[in-house]
Amino acid sequence: MAYTPEEVEWMRKAMGITDEPEQIKPVITPAVPAVSDAGEYLLLENLCCIDADGNEFERHGKIYVPKNIEEDADGSQISKTPYNWIVYFESKGMCLPSFALSCNILDALWQSKGNPEYMQVLMQYKDKGNGYG
Repeated sequence: MAYTPEEVEWMRKAMGITDEPEQIKPVITPAVPAVSDAGEYLLLENLCCIDADGNEFERHGKIYVPKNIEEDADGSQISKTPYNWIVYFESKGMCLPSFALSCNILDALWQSKGNPEYMQVLMQYKDKGNGYG
C-alpha cells in the first residue's frame, strides 16, 4: 500500500512527528555537599563538577580545605604564579584544585555561610590581606 505525500504529512502531524530535533535539557542532580570542621581544615564531602550538558567530569568524596590562606612568616599573603602554586602545594603533599572544583568549594562554603568559620574562609576571598579580593 502506498501513501501520497499529503497523507504521509497528515499522519506525521497526527503522530506528533516533526523534522526538527527535540531539545534535550540536561537533568542536573548533584549531591549536596557537606561541610564539617576538621582542625585547621574544613572537610567538604560529595563535591561534583558538572559541565553545561549535565555530564559529571570531576567528583570528590572528601576534600580538606585549609581555613587560612598561605602566609609568609610576617603574616602577609604569599603571591605565586599558578604553576609555582602547584609545585608549592605538591611539596607539602597537597594539590591545587581545578577551577571547577574551586568554584564548587566556594559554593559549598557559601551554602554553609551561617557558620562563622566558613564565613571567615569566604571573607579571605574578599580581602586576602594585600588589599585585593
